[in-house]
Amino acid sequence: MIACLIILSVLYAGLSAGEPIGKVEIVRGKVEVIRSADKQTMTVKDSAYLYDEDQVRTGEDSSVRVFLKNDTTASLGAQSLVTVVAVSYTHL
Repeated sequence: MIACLIILSVLYAGLSAGEPIGKVEIVRGKVEVIRSADKQTMTVKDSAYLYDEDQVRTGEDSSVRVFLKNDTTASLGAQSLVTVVAVSYTHL
């Protein structure tokens, strides 16, 4: 099995704890979100919000599009594993 491990970072000022940092949409095949808070795995059929340090995993012949709050878009192919990380910053 070929797996891809990527970390997507969201640079976002003023992010509150527990606030979604992105969303998965355009789901094809088996797509799962592993919640960082409780390690629960949920199968995504249409769309789901993503929170800090959640993981997105795709199965064989699967794909998904990830939309982040900073307007970053990522397309994930089959057998991918991605961790979404929020990075806060402030302007000087």
